[in-house]
Amino acid sequence: MRRPEAVARLGPRAWALLLLAGLVLAGCAQDRVQAGLCARVIAAVESRFGPVEILEADSGPEDTVTIRYRLPDRMAHAELEARCGFAGSGIDTGRLVLTGIETQTQGPLSAARLYMARLWLGLFTVPPESALPPPRPLLEGGPSWLLYLAQQVVNGLVPGILYALLAVGITLVWGLIDRIVLVFGQFAMIGAYGGVLLVTMSLTVGVYSLPVALMSALWLSMAVAAVYARATDRLVVRPTLARDTQSTLIASVGAAIAVQEFVRLVQGSRDRWLQPVYSGQHLVAGNGDFTLGVSTAQLVVMATFAVFVVGLALLLARTPFGRCYRACCDDLHMARLIGVPTHQIANGTFLVAGGLCAAAGFIVALYYGGVGAYMGVMLGFKGLTAAVLGGVGSVAGALAGGLLLGQFEGLWDAYLPIAWRNIAVFAVLTLVLVFRPQGLLGRTTPRFV
Repeated sequence: MRRPEAVARLGPRAWALLLLAGLVLAGCAQDRVQAGLCARVIAAVESRFGPVEILEADSGPEDTVTIRYRLPDRMAHAELEARCGFAGSGIDTGRLVLTGIETQTQGPLSAARLYMARLWLGLFTVPPESALPPPRPLLEGGPSWLLYLAQQVVNGLVPGILYALLAVGITLVWGLIDRIVLVFGQFAMIGAYGGVLLVTMSLTVGVYSLPVALMSALWLSMAVAAVYARATDRLVVRPTLARDTQSTLIASVGAAIAVQEFVRLVQGSRDRWLQPVYSGQHLVAGNGDFTLGVSTAQLVVMATFAVFVVGLALLLARTPFGRCYRACCDDLHMARLIGVPTHQIANGTFLVAGGLCAAAGFIVALYYGGVGAYMGVMLGFKGLTAAVLGGVGSVAGALAGGLLLGQFEGLWDAYLPIAWRNIAVFAVLTLVLVFRPQGLLGRTTPRFV
């Protein structure tokens, strides 16, 4: 086998696809809270002409919202338009601060009237969304039990994606060194903290564009976690490989505790929170009693996951690094004998695994909103469960195991007591280890390490 020049580098197509993941994650969506505030204040401003019928609300460029409405008592058939300006968007601190109002009937409001509109909004207690016309689902009809089941399947996709990314990171390392490393949950925790801190810092230094803030925070979080993963390989894993497997396992537990306590001491033990991002809801089907909906955040997470999966597949199948990685997984000694730089392959594997785990943590921060220093413990065990369920050393199995575990949790929460969910998850892990230790897609043949 010819020795590659730079086995640990990603190919250009893989980089392009990973960049596309960041662009997808940074996509724009309507801010329904801003739209509801604008609709409320327009209804109040135009109330002297009679009742206001809100028709539609659209988010525009430069933190503006456009409202289309009618005044039945004055112009029954005329469709009017008004525009509201805000001091920010996304998770900016000025996201809900009105900076201007302009209507077709009155033109731009004066500073005094704008001040009164802000005061009126502060005293008004009806939820902002109530001022908007209720959205209609794309499809109507269907039994409620089927719609409810479909909703739980949709709700289980995001947790499944998180577990799948963690399981892939675990199985990439597991397939290479045939050792269990219990520090990947802490890499996800680092990615989650990186997402919160870097987005906040971006807004502090004046980067008020949510797409730019999210994309830069994602890549920087992945880079920081990759550095931690590389240091773990060099300082913890590699010195223990020549010993028994328990040495690597115990050393990785110590490394996980060290990383967790370091973050707790530096960032504090209290949880940190972000405002919800991409919280708009898209109604798919409904029958009047129950409506199936998909949020913009769920769509963004699913699209980003798909891009990461395609990029990882191209990395493993079409690049020199991927070919050398597969050779090392098949027979590490033989790969070393024919000139494969196994240390460089291990470095690249830990970098990729750490980056994927950080991406999972970043999604946790943006989708659920809260992060804490101890979140990595449960995430790591759930990722390990998904890796074992899918199959040891199988990337496809890790993806399948993560998605199945997410669906299992979602359906359990919907139909069974939530307090017993984690017990059920680890009971599944126990059953898999007893009756099918190779997992769903894992290999049954022995390997030489």
